[in-house]
Amino acid sequence: MPQLAHAARKSTVGDVTASQLAWLFRAKQLSQAVSVEKFSDDSLERCLGEIEAPTCYREDIRQVPQVLAEAGIRLVIVELLPNTRIDGVWFLAR
Repeated sequence: MPQLAHAARKSTVGDVTASQLAWLFRAKQLSQAVSVEKFSDDSLERCLGEIEAPTCYREDIRQVPQVLAEAGIRLVIVELLPNTRIDGVWFLAR
């Protein structure tokens, strides 16, 4: 079974299932299509300050992906696959 370095929030214990692995590879594939600036600790600090304001207003939440991209963070939303039980994942891009 292929391996993919990640940290996932999931409600299952143990090894990654085939369905979960498929979801992880799809998430990784989609994330590579998002253009972002170079990540730095400073850009993350600025990003956190900027996100606080837009999330106060429901209609401005659409700004969050762009703010994250400017900080070097890709945000993608991946459709759920049956029985994957993964709520989110983090990949380190190199």
